[in-house]
Amino acid sequence: MTAHKNKTFLYLTFPLAMLVATSAVFGIFMKETYINETENWRVQGIGQDIVDLFIIIPVLVISGMLAYLNKKIAFFIFGGAILFLIYSYAIYCFAVHFNYLFLVYCFTFGLSVYSFVWFITSQSISVVRSWFDNQMPVKLLGTILIIIAVLFYFLWLSDIIPALIAHKIPKSLVGTGMVTNPIHVLDISLLLPGMTITSFFLLKRNPLGYLLTPVILVFSLLMDINITVLAVFMKIKGVSDSLSAAYFIGTLIVLGIILLYILFKHLKKNNIRI
Repeated sequence: MTAHKNKTFLYLTFPLAMLVATSAVFGIFMKETYINETENWRVQGIGQDIVDLFIIIPVLVISGMLAYLNKKIAFFIFGGAILFLIYSYAIYCFAVHFNYLFLVYCFTFGLSVYSFVWFITSQSISVVRSWFDNQMPVKLLGTILIIIAVLFYFLWLSDIIPALIAHKIPKSLVGTGMVTNPIHVLDISLLLPGMTITSFFLLKRNPLGYLLTPVILVFSLLMDINITVLAVFMKIKGVSDSLSAAYFIGTLIVLGIILLYILFKHLKKNNIRI
């Protein structure tokens, strides 16, 4: 019997792809887009647009189409890509000066959020749990998620706490012209706690852990690739003189690929559809 194909994947994928493509193309090719930003933040904006156009859109479109065809791995990749867009466009909306793309940023951010809500509720969480075999190494995956969250807390706090003590701004804000670092805000407030909670769900073999762990791992891999590209692009444009971040994140890319391979290897072979 043929599995039911959910057209909502397509209804969400293509409008999102068009919105992201619009903001990326204008950001890359129209100088006026980031005219009010500092050179550092302008270069980062263009670098982000390049990543969105040439990496995120293909990942989103391909995974959305394959998820429509009931491919389970694509289902999780689609969720990770949507989470990436939520994160990225929160920054566009709140940390980029008002420009002619403002409504595009808002619509993309809003549609991404509601798409992720639909993604979470579109499948029975208990059914998603049944997609995986009992040999999945939940302790390994859950522990690594906690370790990654703790490492990034230390990384961000090592920038924030000395600045608080010295009554100065964090080093990461120097040259950006921003009031606060939106990455600090999103990670400390939402992403890292969410990663930690998901790891505990997985360690307890709670079905929600089985749904969110692959999504967070896909998101993390996309974000690591994004950071690496930005680091190289900033080096090329002369706004950064170090690639140390790229080398560190490159290690996380390899780790992310390995973890996703381990996780997806435990999808049941006799039930490869959503």
